[in-house]
Amino acid sequence: MSLIGIYHSHPDGGSGFSASDLEAACPWLSYLIVSVRNGEIGTSASWVSNFEQTEAQREEIELAAGSDVHTASHLQQRGPE
Repeated sequence: MSLIGIYHSHPDGGSGFSASDLEAACPWLSYLIVSVRNGEIGTSASWVSNFEQTEAQREEIELAAGSDVHTASHLQQRGPE
């Protein structure tokens, strides 16, 4: 098994890749960021930074067959909030 990514939440924030995220990023890993507002799961987005850690690109989220529908409904990619 290999580590391919890390996830974390942005309480009362969006699912965009923040300046702090960029500064701490490992460019070879994906970062799934989940927005949590008022204790409820919001949008999610996956990001990967360049090796200079100066910018991040959004990645497509693809759910595996048989994924939990309730969880999947929260993994809609929307723009950074």
